[in-house]
Amino acid sequence: FDGEDVLAVFREACRYLRAEGFRAVDYKPMPWIYTALPSQEDIYALFRLGAVRTECSLSSAADLAHGPAFNQQMRRHLKKASGIGAEIVETDDAERFMALVAACLRERHGVDPVHTADEIRRLREAFPSEIRMFAVTLPGSDEFQAGTMVYDTGRVAHAQYIASTPQGRRLNLLPLLFHSLMAGEYADRQYFDFGISTEDHGLFLNAGLLRQKFSMGATGVACERYLIDLENGPEEA
Repeated sequence: FDGEDVLAVFREACRYLRAEGFRAVDYKPMPWIYTALPSQEDIYALFRLGAVRTECSLSSAADLAHGPAFNQQMRRHLKKASGIGAEIVETDDAERFMALVAACLRERHGVDPVHTADEIRRLREAFPSEIRMFAVTLPGSDEFQAGTMVYDTGRVAHAQYIASTPQGRRLNLLPLLFHSLMAGEYADRQYFDFGISTEDHGLFLNAGLLRQKFSMGATGVACERYLIDLENGPEEA
């Protein structure tokens, strides 16, 4: 489909939805790093149909073409963390992993995870190769001190959850974990997506979190959302 075809599809979809009594269309374009080819014809169609951008969150992705590009400070953290004998393990234990995530989110943000351990277990059963959990343990202990869950599209490895204990943060275990994944398990992917650093539909930016991702070579990817008003939009809609 070229741009004219996509515009025609959007127009026809809007006509159908309006006839069925729908008042609006809420549309989230796929971030460009996830597409195999340049394909933003939908953005053009949204413009032609008078869509209003209602959200712009900021994600951070690292281009893995040349391996992890940690900055000087992060390389120092990585060197120190590499010398303590920590082990990076892949785990199937959704309860323990989500307990780490829940404790970190409550401590740092006062919120609970979007998914329960049972939901994560069922997601992994449906997509065992595409959804994987990794954790970091210290010598003499099997307690998870840091961890991440990775959703793998084959082109992009996306960190869905990132968590660490206070000790894990002191020891800089997350840089150790991410360097291992970016240089090893997912080195042949094009991008490693660390996820968004914004809240409230993009109106609040967590600058500290963003800076941490930037220090591991990740730069900005906009994640947008649009609304097409089927009742009061332009005639073309």
